[in-house]
Amino acid sequence: MSTVAAIQGPSWVVVGYDSQVSEDSGRKYVLPRDAGKVAENNEYIFGVAGDLRAVNILSYAFVPPDPGKKLGYELDEFMSTKFMMALKKCFDTNFYGKDGEQGSNILVAVNGVAYEIGGNYDCVRDVHGYYSVGTGAPYALGALHSNVPERMTLKIAKERVYEAVRVAAVLDTSSCEPITIKVQQWNG
Repeated sequence: MSTVAAIQGPSWVVVGYDSQVSEDSGRKYVLPRDAGKVAENNEYIFGVAGDLRAVNILSYAFVPPDPGKKLGYELDEFMSTKFMMALKKCFDTNFYGKDGEQGSNILVAVNGVAYEIGGNYDCVRDVHGYYSVGTGAPYALGALHSNVPERMTLKIAKERVYEAVRVAAVLDTSSCEPITIKVQQWNG
């Protein structure tokens, strides 16, 4: 699978991801830095662990609804309703998923806020602001939760996300370097 990790800041999200793709056949592929597990689409960043088909759809077929300047409860409600309905419709239209579920875990950054979306289209936010999906997620989350700084700055978050994915790349056989970092800042 892979490792995608993120830290939620006060008005930004840092997303990092590894470069390996593994198939059921046992073959391993390393993706170039500008391809693969993370898609940028309009106001959104999508990090995907699971089927590459999901990131292909999110990159090329999905037209996500405009979140406007929503934050807080309004953004949570928007993500759980309008966004989720549009995502499910797009996946269904593109023959991805079955029995009302899809086969990936997705990190979404929108308006500087992070969400994790599960295979059954649940949409959650972490109380600590630390996220990770994929086979390397336990290692990355452990790294993110260790030695937490007193004050999290954007610079520190980039370093911590990079290190978390690096740890996962060392310990998880389905993750590897190079590591790519993306930042979404809310200037609303």
